[in-house]
Amino acid sequence: MTKLTSRDRNILWSCGVSQVLTTSQILRWHFGSTSLRNVQKRLQKLVEAGFLKVIETRVCTDNLVLLGREGQAELQKTGWKVELRQEAPKDLEHHLGVVDIRIALDRSLPTMPGMRLRYCYAYWELGQFAWSYPVIPDMIFSLRNAYTLQAAVEFDRKTEMLNVFAKKLLQYRLLLERHPLSTVLVVAEKDEDAERLVEGLEGVGTSVPIVTVSLPDLKEKGLGAIARARSHMFGTRTIAEQLEIDTARLQSGATAVKGEF
Repeated sequence: MTKLTSRDRNILWSCGVSQVLTTSQILRWHFGSTSLRNVQKRLQKLVEAGFLKVIETRVCTDNLVLLGREGQAELQKTGWKVELRQEAPKDLEHHLGVVDIRIALDRSLPTMPGMRLRYCYAYWELGQFAWSYPVIPDMIFSLRNAYTLQAAVEFDRKTEMLNVFAKKLLQYRLLLERHPLSTVLVVAEKDEDAERLVEGLEGVGTSVPIVTVSLPDLKEKGLGAIARARSHMFGTRTIAEQLEIDTARLQSGATAVKGEF
């Protein structure tokens, strides 16, 4: 009989929240510097005990990991009515990218004293709140330090034209009026696409507070990653710093104007 450790329970929780994880994502989220082989051995024990299930991929070191029936039963003991998935989401690459953003957020918090996570929900979780807003973010999250920071996330994989993506972002104007969000964090899948977004979304940025970053930067530095500068920004600041600036501006009732920062 497999005895669950606190880390095992965290893995079950993250699989339930994320619906599906890759082996390497579990390594980054829960094992730190442990070797991939050790991660695979532990996951295999959890699979054999029915806590997890695995969908093999062509890259055998990075299989897809889902919650198993025993894992579901374990989470239900805490009152969580988690549903089992039998297969991976159809939009798997986008889905896993959003999970990568969540992992980067979680992993960076211990390096930021006084900052804690209040909540974080991906787009597949928003249905439980009867989400009725005109735009569905890829993720919303809230942090707390001296301020209560609340932001939405849009993950861009260049699957749609830039003008179409810009129109979607403009819908956030109505969401910002109805929901206590201060910032829309736009995450480019690749480093080279971040500058494209900064330039292409310049017009949107005059009415929606956008902060742009690449996924590789976010995975490496989390909230400490440097925000790609808006045209009216002077100097540099981290994602966390820009979230604080946008929140302070929102609370003061001020609006950003060119050259103000």
